[in-house]
Amino acid sequence: MKNLVNGFPKQLKEAIAIGQNYHFKTAPKAFSNVVVTGLGGSGIGGSIVQNFVFGTLAVPFLVNKEYSLPEFVDNHSLVIVCSYSGNTEETLESLHKAHEDGATIVCITSGGKVAAFAKEHGYDCILVPGGMPPRSCLGYSVVQQLFVLSHFGLIKDTFVAELTHSAISLEENGAEIRAYAR
Repeated sequence: MKNLVNGFPKQLKEAIAIGQNYHFKTAPKAFSNVVVTGLGGSGIGGSIVQNFVFGTLAVPFLVNKEYSLPEFVDNHSLVIVCSYSGNTEETLESLHKAHEDGATIVCITSGGKVAAFAKEHGYDCILVPGGMPPRSCLGYSVVQQLFVLSHFGLIKDTFVAELTHSAISLEENGAEIRAYAR
């Protein structure tokens, strides 16, 4: 786990490259709300994004960590489905509900049933590298959610420069940060 934490700057850079290289199927459109659904490490990413965009979004942003979605989710909702494994039971239930409700869905996962469902139904699905503990993959989750929000015109793409600068700063000051954290 220590190596994964120390590799966070590299993860940020990889996540930015994934986001920049992803080509969305869904055209930008307006939404009345955004819901990120995910649990554990995947849900934590949604909470970080919620704090990051607080005060900048013109629509409500909710992080859902339940089996179902709020009743207000409909065809005017953007639902970002985050499941690192792609097999989280609660997240899959929410994905199916978002599909039934006609929401615009974008999935972020390393594979599993979420990726299969997205492929079957033609939803955007941003794939991130798998095989790590979900809590160590926050960079992948957070960055991809920001790219989704940017694609739909909900935030500006200035986060790319900010995160790139952060990754460089973390690399340059990593030894000092680790020494301080002891």
